Amino acid sequence: MSVNTTNRSDTFNMDGSTVDFDFTFTGLSSALTDIKAKTVLRTVGTETILTYTTGAPAAGEYSVDLNDNGVGGTVTVGSAASASYQLQIYRETTDTQATDYSDFGAFPADTTETALDKRTMKSQEQQEELNRTVKLPSTTSITDSTLPIASGGKLLGYNSAGTAFENKDATTGLPAGGSDSLAHYNGTAWGSIEIDGSTLENDATNGLQVKDDGITVDQIADNAVETAKIKDANVTADKLASNIGVAKAYVQFNGSSIIGDKLNTTSVSRQSIGNFVVRWTNAFDSSAYSFSISGDQPNHQVANINPTGMNVNIRDSSNNLTDPTTESIIAYGDLA
Repeated sequence: MSVNTTNRSDTFNMDGSTVDFDFTFTGLSSALTDIKAKTVLRTVGTETILTYTTGAPAAGEYSVDLNDNGVGGTVTVGSAASASYQLQIYRETTDTQATDYSDFGAFPADTTETALDKRTMKSQEQQEELNRTVKLPSTTSITDSTLPIASGGKLLGYNSAGTAFENKDATTGLPAGGSDSLAHYNGTAWGSIEIDGSTLENDATNGLQVKDDGITVDQIADNAVETAKIKDANVTADKLASNIGVAKAYVQFNGSSIIGDKLNTTSVSRQSIGNFVVRWTNAFDSSAYSFSISGDQPNHQVANINPTGMNVNIRDSSNNLTDPTTESIIAYGDLA
């Protein structure tokens, strides 16, 4: 027999009903136990090696019927696994040499050829395994490819000369600040975040988070909150620093109409020149809020502040009532 193929295994998808599987590689009729079978659970890669039997196979067993010419055959399994499994049939030649020749004795061709076939098959199997190993290119500068003894919390890397492998600290090469300082975006390191315990912290449940007392007016840029929003249900007094003012109403108007109302909570009516009545669409406890008034006129007077509104008088530098070109009123209060 000759060995005309380098293949040493075949893999099949199981379907819950098929138990006979035809393989294509070469085997020895004198060593059917060298033909192995195992099932593989595809979702996790768990392998189960089946047991060879010469009779009708039971669950967990398999039998082999080799073709007369030694090329290919059929493996029968004892139970049909579901489509979640694959079946791999492979050859694993026993690494022995049983042929014995005596001086001046016969030199039978079949015996010699079988021994040569067995060596060829073993060589093929070793080559297939070598093809699945991690290898260094022939031009490598590595002079010693021995791996260091595994050490918990260490990474495998090259030494400074690039000639050997060594264990390295997990933080080696990271930005100043330690192992908690490297930030990534889509897998690319782009900067460092210092977790100093006062503004950022590693929470056992939530992971990296901003400490409650780290959120202050000074920490939030004027343009930081625009399209991004914090869910209302997550905004509570204990999550915000005490010096954050929360606006209840904001309005900007001139002598005839409202020109800006970002919170949509206010109406303005002109009673007479320089005399305006501001009404809150939704009443609130105005005593808990303070008011910031500014505009293009120097004097602003507020009167009759109540849960539904207030009166505003606007005067020029001579203290005469006058209509503004731009006047802004913000009602805001601190969360306590």
